[in-house]
Amino acid sequence: MRAALRCFAGFLLACAAGAAVQVLFVLTPLELWAGGIDLMGTAGILWLLATLQAIVLAAPFALVAAIIAERRAFRGIAFYLLACVVFALVIFLIRFLPAPLPPSVAGYLLLVTLVAGLAAGLTYWAVAGRKAGQLAENEREGPKFTRPAMTGKL
Repeated sequence: MRAALRCFAGFLLACAAGAAVQVLFVLTPLELWAGGIDLMGTAGILWLLATLQAIVLAAPFALVAAIIAERRAFRGIAFYLLACVVFALVIFLIRFLPAPLPPSVAGYLLLVTLVAGLAAGLTYWAVAGRKAGQLAENEREGPKFTRPAMTGKL
């Protein structure tokens, strides 16, 4: 149960991190600072919408990757970065392949998607991936009993 909660929290935070990267590609921090509270509110709404979209689109892929990572106890960062970049590319193709885009726009959107995928993968690894498979390993080993040290004194 603890592993499932850890994976779910990692998934939600990874979606939020990827969405934050996407919003920061649209509205730079300097623009946000200069734009005042209204622009920051707009950025917050964009971030929430992008987070919700990421949750909906990435959930099936993330579930498969989390099951594989927990079963195989993948704790290295490379698996999570690669998985999230692949998810981001699949989502990019689903969203933007049907509509032909100019090459410059398509390249920029691809860059945004790749950086958001890397941010999501890093976030998931930091929250949940570093401890993948720990509970399963502890159950296989069984409880650890230590014998009290004998000092010879009563």
